[in-house]
Amino acid sequence: MNEQIHDYVVSKISSAASDDDIIYSICQEKGFNWEEASQLVEQVKEEHNDDIATRQAPIKMFLSIVFFILGIVLVIGPILYLWNMLDMLRVLSEFLNGRGGTQSAIKLLQSRCLLLNWYELPSWFSLIALGAAIFAANIQYIQEFWRQLLPGQD
Repeated sequence: MNEQIHDYVVSKISSAASDDDIIYSICQEKGFNWEEASQLVEQVKEEHNDDIATRQAPIKMFLSIVFFILGIVLVIGPILYLWNMLDMLRVLSEFLNGRGGTQSAIKLLQSRCLLLNWYELPSWFSLIALGAAIFAANIQYIQEFWRQLLPGQD
């Protein structure tokens, strides 16, 4: 019976169930009081820490890769937008200096709203910083994951 409880607790912890829910279900099914069940859950966590981490690794790695990609998008997207804004400034400068012709005027008319978005610069820089932070945090997790997966490959 004790092995069944251990397996049950490990499977529930691996599936990210809250400790209180696990303790409550043990109390209901096995007749333990809250303190006994709480101590049992803590004991199982300590004894099976590696097994729990192994079971949680695939979902953590998937989420890490998703957020890694999100970080890249949050860095590259605003940079491309800012690059486009700078190109419009170049076209505007050519047009105002008389070097731009009809094509410059048409390009300015097509992207007139882009030149009005200078007030959004702080938010674009914030997105770049946020993306870089997400990218860096997930790079660290991915490196740690590979070190655990392939011991001795440092």
